[in-house]
Amino acid sequence: MRPTPFIAMLASLLIAGPATAYTVATGFSEACHERITLAAWSRALAERPSGLIPPPPGNTAELLSAHVLREHQVSAYDERQRNLVLNLVLGVQAPDTHGHSVLELENTRTIHADPGDQYAHALRAPEDDGPEGDRAAIAGTRAHIKGLLEQFRAELEKPRDEQFIRTRHYLDYYGMIELEAWTPAFYLGEALHALQDSFSHSIRSDDFRRIRHVLNYGDAISSHFDEHRDGLRHSSSLDTCGDDTVPMVHAATEASADLLLAAMAGSGQVDAMLDRWMGYEEGCTLANDYCQSPWTAVARKEPTKPYLGCTAAPDAVPQILPWLLTLLCLGWRRRARGSGWRQR
Repeated sequence: MRPTPFIAMLASLLIAGPATAYTVATGFSEACHERITLAAWSRALAERPSGLIPPPPGNTAELLSAHVLREHQVSAYDERQRNLVLNLVLGVQAPDTHGHSVLELENTRTIHADPGDQYAHALRAPEDDGPEGDRAAIAGTRAHIKGLLEQFRAELEKPRDEQFIRTRHYLDYYGMIELEAWTPAFYLGEALHALQDSFSHSIRSDDFRRIRHVLNYGDAISSHFDEHRDGLRHSSSLDTCGDDTVPMVHAATEASADLLLAAMAGSGQVDAMLDRWMGYEEGCTLANDYCQSPWTAVARKEPTKPYLGCTAAPDAVPQILPWLLTLLCLGWRRRARGSGWRQR
């Protein structure tokens, strides 16, 4: 690893980076979205007939599907199911990466701070203020999910050879690759991403079925944040998929399986599914700590703040040390493994 890019990388990490939703798999983060998605696939679709699913279109897709299955310790002996799994994973990762490496911080920050794309992550848009902002954000996220599931159905109606798009995917230790993505499953994955984020980006009822409050990322990274107006800040502590959040992850997995079944059943079932998992619970506000939800305290543990905010500076050095060690290990592994992907 050349010293100049390495130093530049360390400098960029000294600035608080953009927080994502449930994390996607990288050399630095857990595969939360992938884990939830693959568990939902196993419950809902793994044993269903696969006649509608094409086989992987080419050697790159076949190799990448094998890598995904191996990486996440999932078995799928049918090549069509392997293609379904691959494209669900590509789709569920896409809203957080747009095909780029998460280490491309300029791209990553642009993606997550885009004011017009907050509903793709089940977050408040800039205009979603006050208690009415919760309703607006929920409605916006529901519309986003429903639109993706309509795209899923429309793609299935096309001739088989028109059901593919050219997409890019960044693979750790290898770099950027291009492949043909099967659009129906890709759009399903994007819809799953938004539904899963509605768990990590909100305060929910005790049974996780209804939403009491939606978190805010766009205003949280600004200098004009006002909790009474903008809602709770986005929280990294809710984005984990272990420890304190295990019950929430189980609920997100159940909801994801429900979405997959509803998508296969048709548009009428989609509305019912969204009603089951994305209804609004009234009367829960900042004044009553969102109906005394225990998740409010969890959300406040690691709130997202401005990238260059002075309040983040005292903690920057201690928090960066694990990242520095990880970068050093990655640099060594890249040299040691060389062209490992090519050998698979």
